[in-house]
Amino acid sequence: MSALVKARRTIRVNWDAAASDLRISPEHLKLEIGVLVGTGKGRLPRLTVQRQRLPLERFSPGVTVALEVNGSHLATVLDLHTELYIASVPDHGDLLSPSSEGAIVWDERTRVLLEGDGPRFPVMAVPFSEIFPRGTARRAPWHIHWTPSDWHRDFHGALQLFLNTERAEVVERMQQGDTLLMQAVLAEAVTQVCSALVLDPDAQDLADAAEDGSLLSQALYWLQLAFPRSTLAQMREIAVHRPGEFGASLLALSEIGVP
Repeated sequence: MSALVKARRTIRVNWDAAASDLRISPEHLKLEIGVLVGTGKGRLPRLTVQRQRLPLERFSPGVTVALEVNGSHLATVLDLHTELYIASVPDHGDLLSPSSEGAIVWDERTRVLLEGDGPRFPVMAVPFSEIFPRGTARRAPWHIHWTPSDWHRDFHGALQLFLNTERAEVVERMQQGDTLLMQAVLAEAVTQVCSALVLDPDAQDLADAAEDGSLLSQALYWLQLAFPRSTLAQMREIAVHRPGEFGASLLALSEIGVP
């Protein structure tokens, strides 16, 4: 028997502020809220499993949309997309006011990673003196194995974390779920992948051919979160000329709980 997944969105609108921004008088402003539940790996949901659309009233405290989804319909990601629409075209609007019914004036997307069909970050504990017989790498606490030429490989198996069993304290802290250690490991993985992409001279061509669920699409997703509204060329400038800022942005993104 599949579990029932419940989600709830409560939306409150400052009506006067919204009317002012949209250049529509408050008494003529008509809004609706729409909530869509999607699922499937990749940056965009592959399947819509539920959709609701409700009117918003000017003097109401807000509207709550409650959703229940059968867990058997979900895979990899729960995507909760909320949109605010123009419910009807106002008779007295400004030239810059929305002019069509259904025009989206605000939206927000929340993505929750679910337990999928395989580990997203396989982990193996091995003695580094065996895999790095020479050089200082054998004393490293961990090693993230991946290949930049595998951009189109499925993200689930594209990266692998090796822990050094000769650094017992690191393995123990990881097993205990040490938050700072996990953030450091995730930050290194994210930084390695994102740096390699933005510094690749063919980055834009690669991005144009990105496939959902691939290592490349995940890297682009991380970069968009860390540097919203920036182009790959602008991200490259930050990485080259302000590497500290580039790394700090990705470190913050790697905080446990950030998608």
